[in-house]
Amino acid sequence: MERPEDAIGLAWLSSHPDTAQRIAQVHELARGETAMRVPLEHDLAAVQRALCLGR
Repeated sequence: MERPEDAIGLAWLSSHPDTAQRIAQVHELARGETAMRVPLEHDLAAVQRALCLGR
C-alpha cells in the first residue's frame, strides 16, 4: 500500500524532467539486466533518498 508521503515524493520527482528521465533509465536497465528483480518502487525510494541527502 502506498503511503501518502510516497505519493507526494513521486509527484515531486515526476515534475522534474531530468529526475523522471533517470528513473525511466533505471527502470529500463532493471528490466533488461535483472529481469525486474528489484521493483520500480525500490528504485524510486533510492532516488528520493539520494535527493534528500544531496540537499
